[in-house]
Amino acid sequence: MRKVWSSPNQTGELMSVRVLILGVGTVGKGVLKTILGKPEFSVCGIASSKGYIYSENGLGQEALKQMAAGKKMSDAADFKQGSAMELVKEKEYDVLIELTTTDIKNAEPAFSYMGEALVRGKHLVTSNKGPLALHFHELDSLAKKNECMMRFEATVGGAIPIFSTIRDYLADEKVGSVKGILNGTTNYILSRMFEERIPYATVLKEAQDRGIAEKDPSYDVEGIDAAAKLAIIGASVFGKKNAYSEVKRTGITHVTPEILELAAQRNYRIKLICSADSKGMEVSPRFVGLSDPLASISGTTNAVTIETGSAGPLTLVGRGAGQNETAAAVIADLVNIEKNTR
Repeated sequence: MRKVWSSPNQTGELMSVRVLILGVGTVGKGVLKTILGKPEFSVCGIASSKGYIYSENGLGQEALKQMAAGKKMSDAADFKQGSAMELVKEKEYDVLIELTTTDIKNAEPAFSYMGEALVRGKHLVTSNKGPLALHFHELDSLAKKNECMMRFEATVGGAIPIFSTIRDYLADEKVGSVKGILNGTTNYILSRMFEERIPYATVLKEAQDRGIAEKDPSYDVEGIDAAAKLAIIGASVFGKKNAYSEVKRTGITHVTPEILELAAQRNYRIKLICSADSKGMEVSPRFVGLSDPLASISGTTNAVTIETGSAGPLTLVGRGAGQNETAAAVIADLVNIEKNTR
């Protein structure tokens, strides 16, 4: 396994791990806030769609604090106009943290960034679902060929440690299936519809007013976001080759208060369930029995149940999105790389 740190300095101390961050949106700012308190890591470069700043020896702490607080990168004294690919291909760093916006149609430009970094032997941490949902095995092959670690905990379930649990805690177990609630917006809508017995359109408007749903909610309510997340699980856990295109997908737009009431009368709840096993993957609204831990998950909370042979079902519950939660998953992956390559 390739090491991530530079050679010892003149005092014999190991230098900090140099990270390159692509994307300074909500998650990027959260990562910056957290990484500033960890001396074992040094941010040597940051890029946005407009340009970048870079210093081989690490950017100044004050500049990083200002950007974490929302200052525009273009206002930095050493800001340069140019593409993020210039940094990825030409500059020195140890780990690429890829946090740009997800594109589920062609996964670009993130897929190219990731591929170039892995070809150069750089480790990868990402929160970007698109490249992994569409090209997981290609990226995984590049990582293995070039002795790199690829970590992607933040792509699914926010701070819920789904992949590290399977990779580390359940390393000797055969995972039979994974099912869960992986989209907070749809879970909020279904929860409110059930609690208040009010129509979908009314709750959707409420969710949009509260910032829980987007102005165009199709990415969530039609199950696209959940399908992308499930595809990553299918590819990484069950070896699905064309994971995203294989997911059977049904959204929640046709769920009515009457259906929810019928489910309640029969001791069920209706949830948008993502499920994957060796046979296939599906995202759809389903009747969930009250004895199932997923039935009690309400609001924007996410949850996932991992079924194994010996350990049985293991259910993990937590916040599935948010600056702090997603940033925590990114930092956890970064720390994992640092520890496993020491």
